[in-house]
Amino acid sequence: MEETLENLRDITLPAAVSWWPPAPGWWLLAVLLIIVIAFCINELKKRYLRISILLLAQKERDKIVASYNKNKDSTVLMSQLSILLKRYALLCFPEKNVAGLNGEPWQKFIMDQGPDTVNSRKISKLFTTSPYKKVEAIDTEIIITYFNHWLEHTHTNSQYKFLHHKR
Repeated sequence: MEETLENLRDITLPAAVSWWPPAPGWWLLAVLLIIVIAFCINELKKRYLRISILLLAQKERDKIVASYNKNKDSTVLMSQLSILLKRYALLCFPEKNVAGLNGEPWQKFIMDQGPDTVNSRKISKLFTTSPYKKVEAIDTEIIITYFNHWLEHTHTNSQYKFLHHKR
């Protein structure tokens, strides 16, 4: 019996488990994490772009209103606001072919995309015709307020298709 005891060796521990390569579950988790991070970064970029476009339009509007407050020329005010409205719409709605809209279709677009107010039809008509003819006496405060509401309304309701639009 002593012979068999002498043949016994000491207990040897197995080699330590290596941390590399990780188990398949960790690889899957890493891939999913990368996908989620990429998605979040993309959404943050879109949000930043939407907000920056709105802020630029508001800054341009403020310049136009400041110029109007100096000169008190409602024709220039309406013309410049109309041009800014078209530029903003071109960015936010490329799929609607805004560049080709004028007259009644442009007026309908302004009314459809903007807030529904009592004066929507009259104001959208002014935005449609003001770049081409002298504007009669108008209440510029109502026009500027409608323009502000239109920007905010389209900003919150627009899907900003230009973010997905292929150029």
